[in-house]
Amino acid sequence: MVESALASSEQAKAEQVRAQAEQALAHRELDRTRLIAPFAGRVVARHAQPRTVLPAGQVVLDIESAAGQEVVAAVPLALAETLKPGDLARASSTADGTSGFDLALEGISPRADDGLVRTAVFRVLRPASRLPSGITLLVQMHPDTGTQPLSVPVQALWMGTGSNSAEVFVYQPGGTVALRSVSLGTVKDGRALIASGLAVGERVVTAGAAFLQDGETVTLFQPGTRLTGGTQ
Repeated sequence: MVESALASSEQAKAEQVRAQAEQALAHRELDRTRLIAPFAGRVVARHAQPRTVLPAGQVVLDIESAAGQEVVAAVPLALAETLKPGDLARASSTADGTSGFDLALEGISPRADDGLVRTAVFRVLRPASRLPSGITLLVQMHPDTGTQPLSVPVQALWMGTGSNSAEVFVYQPGGTVALRSVSLGTVKDGRALIASGLAVGERVVTAGAAFLQDGETVTLFQPGTRLTGGTQ
């Protein structure tokens, strides 16, 4: 009888240890199912279905912050080198920028995407109303108090009759391009300073210019610039 009682006791202890191990495993699995947002907000998109096995790093939810909004913009490398946190910019949903709002630079990524642009994050300042996330905006940096020289990528230039002259295709409001003569300054780091012929805010063709003609209809390239509400 004593031996039987001891055997039953050992079996009960073994079952208890096994149950505790199963409980610890269940707690660990439960912890893995919990997602903690880094800020207060609301879920605006779900990218995975329940009971789906996901790879590491998979985005599961998009969360829109209940606080301030941000604009994520792709900034050309040459411009990115001149920016610092706190620099002001203006965002608008129209090309002429007549209806827009101010931004302040929060930070800029050190990584160059495709060797062409760096990602900048701007804080939205005093918008007229809360903006929907995911919309595309035109972002323009505010000029400094001093006059900054205009420059264009050298691939935008068609060389003219002299060493200091060239031609560029300038985008027109009607969706066409116009061939225009410009005077050149120095050329450095793949960009040419424009002494005359272009105004601030005008846009020139930098890719595919060899296939265009004066007055031809074109479509603007849409960069990956979008408004987010602290989306993770």
